[in-house]
Amino acid sequence: MRPNSADAQNKLGDAYFFAGRFSEAIAAYQQAAQLRPKDGEAYYNLALAYLEIGDREAALAQSRLLANVDSELNKKLLSEIPR
Repeated sequence: MRPNSADAQNKLGDAYFFAGRFSEAIAAYQQAAQLRPKDGEAYYNLALAYLEIGDREAALAQSRLLANVDSELNKKLLSEIPR
């Protein structure tokens, strides 16, 4: 495992996400976002994980960060956040 690799952390987050281990997915995605703050994938994945645990406000916070990095991916995310 490469803890200082944003790609590795994103993949680890995906593994946790699809296993239903959302708190661990969130931690991995947060690490990925810290390692590569200009890559929208981690913010998008993090928002989806927050939605899975019912934290809409945290998902919206990720959307605001994502908007500054990848506006197209943010549009996709906003379509997935319940109103």
